[in-house]
Amino acid sequence: MSIFYGPEVWIIGDSYVRRGEERARETCGPHLGLEARVSWFGWGGLRWKTLIPFFPQSLRGRTAPDVLLIHCGGNDLGRLEGVEVVAAMKQDLQYLHRQFPAMQIVYSNINEEAKSP
Repeated sequence: MSIFYGPEVWIIGDSYVRRGEERARETCGPHLGLEARVSWFGWGGLRWKTLIPFFPQSLRGRTAPDVLLIHCGGNDLGRLEGVEVVAAMKQDLQYLHRQFPAMQIVYSNINEEAKSP
């Protein structure tokens, strides 16, 4: 058994994360070639309001990661007003920071889901 001393990085979000994990495994490996332990938590259709409940489910039996990269919110665009999404994001990111002050939180750009005509 090897001991790992690098940072723990979680990538959590919607189907982009799920597909990103698949692509990473095919190309550079699940840890993205980093000196880190990368764990992927992709859930297709994830909306911002379900991110906060999804995070504790992912935590079960684990400690909070050193770095949390979030890619979520695109599935909310068009369903909610942009100001509502941004307000919820700010509130929830502040909550996560208060709950896990040592965890660095990184937010990925929102990609609006493609709508068929």
